[in-house]
Amino acid sequence: MQVVLARDRIEISNMLRLLFLGTASLIIIIIIGIITMVPRVVMSGLFPLRLLADYTATIDSKSLGSRYNTGHLPDELRPIVRRLNELLERLEHAFAREKRLTADMAHELKTPIAELRSLTEVALKWPDDAGFVNSALTDACEISKQMDRTVSVLLALGRCESGIQNISPAPAGVKGMMLEFWEPWQRMADEKHISIKFDLPESAEVITDRVILSSILTNLFSNAVEYCPDGGHVECCLKLHSTDVIVSVKNSNKSLTEDDLNHMFEYLWQKDPARSDSIHSGLGLSLADAFARCLAIDIKAELLQSGDFCITLIIPSVFPEIK
Repeated sequence: MQVVLARDRIEISNMLRLLFLGTASLIIIIIIGIITMVPRVVMSGLFPLRLLADYTATIDSKSLGSRYNTGHLPDELRPIVRRLNELLERLEHAFAREKRLTADMAHELKTPIAELRSLTEVALKWPDDAGFVNSALTDACEISKQMDRTVSVLLALGRCESGIQNISPAPAGVKGMMLEFWEPWQRMADEKHISIKFDLPESAEVITDRVILSSILTNLFSNAVEYCPDGGHVECCLKLHSTDVIVSVKNSNKSLTEDDLNHMFEYLWQKDPARSDSIHSGLGLSLADAFARCLAIDIKAELLQSGDFCITLIIPSVFPEIK
């Protein structure tokens, strides 16, 4: 005997239909909400970034002194803005340095050009005075040589900055080079009654570009002797430290300050803002610094407690591969 129990499913079907419609409606509402709300949320979140972009678009070479305000920015953007402010500061200093370089370069070339013009005008006015004309031509030749040296240094600085300076590493004896390239300055040191002291080990060999290193040493010796006061002293030391060779050139100079050290290696910098010194161009230490960077040499200037001015070179014994 089989018993069959049946029940009307209309009620269940209605419940399932309502459940389906409710679920479908909820899904549709969620999709509509996502479509409408997500862009607004994203746009709201990107609003500080848009402000940052708009502000960046207003910055040019005349407004490098402006800085981003980090107060209203979310935490995620603040590190980026701090780096941007640091970049603006570096750019501001670079532009200021270039402006100063342009002005100093114009002043540096204006003086000899004016001298040449004056000499030629006077020589043309009295062409029959052979002695004066000969003297004027001699002075003009010296002025042109000075201009040529200035331009040559500027070209060398440009090659260093562009990374196209030719470098030929080879073994070099630093002690022998120091003695060799000091010799031309011995006479001037004697004339100024400067006491000289050398503290050199028996030998110090490095692998570097001898021509470039000789230029660095020449500029250091030139700077030490020419700016050392009469009756002062110059000390040249050479030390071996681990894998480095340390060269220091020290001279008495009471006129420098700590603030001057920040400008010591700048192109055409002179302590006198009026640039009344027509003999020195202010390029010697700039060239030494540029050449030192080409050879991976660490160069630094400092004022010692004794008041002496000292420039130190840290030369790697083995020439590194510079990329």
